[in-house]
Amino acid sequence: MKVLFPLFTLGTAVIAEINERSYVDNTDFLLSEGSDNWNDDFAAALSEDISTGTDLFFSTFFTDDFSRKYLKFGERAKAALTRTMENLHQRDQSCMRAPEIEGIKETGVEIKRWNLPTTNFITSWKSLYYQYGRWIKEQIYPSCPRRAMVLLKRIDRFKLIMIYKYCQETDDSSVQCTNKYPLSPDSSEVAPLKEMPHPRTWVSNIYGRHKDLEFSEDICSDQVQEISCPLQHRISIQSASFGRALGRPCDGGRFCNSSLDLTDKLESCQGEENCSFDIDSHVGNFTDCEGKNPHLTVKFKCL
Repeated sequence: MKVLFPLFTLGTAVIAEINERSYVDNTDFLLSEGSDNWNDDFAAALSEDISTGTDLFFSTFFTDDFSRKYLKFGERAKAALTRTMENLHQRDQSCMRAPEIEGIKETGVEIKRWNLPTTNFITSWKSLYYQYGRWIKEQIYPSCPRRAMVLLKRIDRFKLIMIYKYCQETDDSSVQCTNKYPLSPDSSEVAPLKEMPHPRTWVSNIYGRHKDLEFSEDICSDQVQEISCPLQHRISIQSASFGRALGRPCDGGRFCNSSLDLTDKLESCQGEENCSFDIDSHVGNFTDCEGKNPHLTVKFKCL
């Protein structure tokens, strides 16, 4: 238990791998359009609902039925979340989204309140941390994207540590407990999620404040062929492979024990914030995966 506490002094959606951050490394989340009706009233209402939801989450799922150490962890986790929201209001006024700049509607829109679902731990856990991420993305990210990244990494860390402790204390057969993560940032080996490595090195290496963002996009043949980085970040292509790997998206294809390296073909994307390309023009006479619905997998950093 003690090894987790230092992380809370700093005060990914189902997690598939630890280096797939729920918010910071989620292009669908970061690059999606914000709420047209977001304004100061919406921000204040959601902040209040998050505070209420945080209290309800910990009072519902941290009870005397659990060990003293687990309850102590809950106290630290709750304090970290509360402190994070307080810091957002106290120190980030210069980054608050400005309605007059964004063109957001100020009147005539009913504010839809958020209530924490308490059906079960997993549903509540995902919903609560998503609202923290949403608040940062809507209120901070448009004006101060890099500062928002730091805050979203913090929420990602908190969310991940929470599910680890839940798995250790309760039912470790849940799908969230049996997913995989690399034993080290450079390792291809995996282990059950419930067996957490020492966080001071491993979590810091992946979720650290200055860690470069790492993205992986699987682009199917019928999808728009483009990649994008968050605001104020530039693309740095790491690799691009055309083929069909096990467990990858794009329905209708079987495993193909061959692939075409297209890394050099995406050189024009280097240094761009957004980049579009035509896969077909680069494939040439490659037919090894014909009939298996091959697709492009691009791995890139956003610097």
